[in-house]
Amino acid sequence: NTDIKQSTTIYISIWLIILSVTIPFDIRDIRTDHLKMKTIPQLIGINSSIYLSQACLAIGILLNTLAFFSFQLLFFNTLFLGIALYCLQKIKNNASQNYINFYIEGLPVLWLAFSYLSSVF
Repeated sequence: NTDIKQSTTIYISIWLIILSVTIPFDIRDIRTDHLKMKTIPQLIGINSSIYLSQACLAIGILLNTLAFFSFQLLFFNTLFLGIALYCLQKIKNNASQNYINFYIEGLPVLWLAFSYLSSVF
């Protein structure tokens, strides 16, 4: 029963983290996407999309930390969350293709590196 709860928590946390880093790509494409596409930024606006992305990321990281709790994971997930929230916040001033393609697309790689480091220490 505990394994099922942990598996569900992991699934939801990863889904939320992936959602949080895909929303910025819709923000980047808002000027070129057809209005009939009904992307999240088209429906709720850019600022609300950024807040939604940040909320999904924070909840996903929190769930991930709770599922595998250790002080090392708590440290690295908190560090990652701070960096990622900062990068997502900067989209308000810099929604360019280069910024989103490099910094936002790099966030999952950073999270993977931090997850690895948390298991080593």
